[in-house]
Amino acid sequence: MALPKISASNASATEVRCDALLVPALQVGKKFELPKVAQEIDAALDGRIREHLDATGFTAKPGSVAMVASGEKLAARSVAVAGIGSRSELSTWTLRRVGGGVARRLSSSSTIASLLHCELQDGEGIAASIEGLALGNYRTTNFKTKPASTSTESIVVLDASRDDVARGQAIVQAVALARDLTN
Repeated sequence: MALPKISASNASATEVRCDALLVPALQVGKKFELPKVAQEIDAALDGRIREHLDATGFTAKPGSVAMVASGEKLAARSVAVAGIGSRSELSTWTLRRVGGGVARRLSSSSTIASLLHCELQDGEGIAASIEGLALGNYRTTNFKTKPASTSTESIVVLDASRDDVARGQAIVQAVALARDLTN
């Protein structure tokens, strides 16, 4: 299976051109909290993210995803808000699992720009979010006559160093190779 191209970018989240801009939301009791970067994107959309999340009862439970169309306000066509749970329980495992679920939900998006890691900004958090996003749509296609495909061609990781992204990409390639060899 072809893996999506993974790259780092220092572009502003409001200016990056993509099909889906992925931002996290934290769970606070039965409500949600938007991290600073998501608040900036919400402000660019005149509060439509918060309004939509409030109206739908979004709680930021790990794995929950809400989609908000961006209209003409952002370069991104839509914003995907992914629940990552509470700040106290946030881990690389959570980011990996949430990234995988989001990848399946956004499988029709050609380009995904991600800030999923912004609450766990170390190299481990960046690598974990890349692993989840890139491997979430992995399918064994070696023995299928008409393999199902994902249209996700690229993942752009925002606000991350090239070294951290390269590390995450190396892990993704190693895991995909291991899966291919066992299948």
